[in-house]
Amino acid sequence: MSVIVQLSRDEVRLCSMLAIERWLETRGNEMDAAYLEGKTNNWTQHQMLAEVRTVCAEWAVAKHYRWSWTVPWWPKDEHPNRKHLPDVGERGEVRTVVSATAISYTRNDTGKLIIGCKVIDEAYFSIVEIYGTFEPNFDDIYLQPNGKYGMPVIQCQL
Repeated sequence: MSVIVQLSRDEVRLCSMLAIERWLETRGNEMDAAYLEGKTNNWTQHQMLAEVRTVCAEWAVAKHYRWSWTVPWWPKDEHPNRKHLPDVGERGEVRTVVSATAISYTRNDTGKLIIGCKVIDEAYFSIVEIYGTFEPNFDDIYLQPNGKYGMPVIQCQL
């Protein structure tokens, strides 16, 4: 059973401002292979909108679980020093789905707690559905054709 988290206008405003800062800092990443493949196949939304969706989802998870939230912005050259920091709590990595039925993860997520969710209010980013959490499982049944793993949404637990 999932849970719905409603964000206030002020919460969405703060998340959006942080997301725009993150997007401005990472300009140029649009040229990486995964992004270009997504754009070519119409899987990927504009990077700025993706950042707003991601930051709103991170805040919704922190709000729901009453966990700390790592401020999601730093200069690009600081990424190697901070990539180990969780999105929320002590080891939480927030993953959003747009249209898929599985939450993607990789071997880099070993030891992390994955929280799957979806921003269901595409107009204002103010309603987030949290599917639940899971520990990464690297059994072959979860391996997807793209080389990532995918936990079906229905297997997440609150």
